[in-house]
Amino acid sequence: MKSLYKIVSTINFDRQIIIDSLENDPDVFPKDGPKTTIDVIRNAEQAKLITDTIGLNYENLREILVIKMPPQYSNTIHSDGDERFLGTLIPLTQCNDVYMQWWDPIETSMIKEMPDFPLFAKDVVYKMLRPEQAVIKDRIKVDQMLIADVNKYHNVKNEGTIEEWFLSIRFKLCKDYVQGISNIPETFERVENFLFNTA
Repeated sequence: MKSLYKIVSTINFDRQIIIDSLENDPDVFPKDGPKTTIDVIRNAEQAKLITDTIGLNYENLREILVIKMPPQYSNTIHSDGDERFLGTLIPLTQCNDVYMQWWDPIETSMIKEMPDFPLFAKDVVYKMLRPEQAVIKDRIKVDQMLIADVNKYHNVKNEGTIEEWFLSIRFKLCKDYVQGISNIPETFERVENFLFNTA
């Protein structure tokens, strides 16, 4: 079901540069923090280092989320809201047993809205589901960079035996850039050009 994601297989970068930068930042993954951590990069210099290392367009960056996921763990099934039509998921560790999964709700009345989820923008209504309220629609391994539809219900699951790190990046103009395009594969291609400033 290719309409939910596009693999970006042509981009190579030194992951260790980003990992070293994160490990040296006391505000990211504090030692006394929870075993599962989602943090926002608030330091502009570090955000630019990350986008420059990967080759992304810094000027259109909205936010970078850094996610540390323990083994045998999955996060909540959620929709990021219409404002964030597409996102970019980038593995920092091998992520050989990490999967992004998409879900369909069994009943729409079960959806829980969270407009003030503290890490993210306040102008987005985040909708969440419990696993028993949804049926899985598609999944893909997150061992390569993905452009993914984050407005559909989704989550990420680490089925492996080691902790994994990855980035989830949002850009300011993705929705405007793809507005009016009905063909999803074409949309992903145009967004890829936009993200890497090659359009």
